[in-house]
Amino acid sequence: MVALKLKKMFEQTKSKSLGMLQMLESTIAEVEGAALNVDVHEALKTGDRVIRELRAQATLDEFQELYENLGQHDEVAEFIEKTVIGDEEYSNELKELENELANVAKSKDKRKSEIKDDMPAKRKKVEEPVALPS
Repeated sequence: MVALKLKKMFEQTKSKSLGMLQMLESTIAEVEGAALNVDVHEALKTGDRVIRELRAQATLDEFQELYENLGQHDEVAEFIEKTVIGDEEYSNELKELENELANVAKSKDKRKSEIKDDMPAKRKKVEEPVALPS
């Protein structure tokens, strides 16, 4: 009889212990979930802060100012180009260089055309059967 009471008491203790263990595991899972949520929240806050800082470094007004400055650089380049090309000496030299470049391009095109025209004849020679000595 004592053995039965001890067995019953042991089973109750075992049952309570298993229940507590399940409750502890559940609590640990909830803590891990909450910690993950906090990590995500901190990452989002950091991301938001970084984006705000980056946007503060490049405002719309600054972009417009840069765009206008670049336009002014283009105007200066155009002025210089017109001035240099307007000068007759440079204009003639530029035309000579352009003609020379065009002649080089034409000669290359002509040579390419000659090579293309010559290729089928060379292929034909290779494709003809060769008589082997008996």
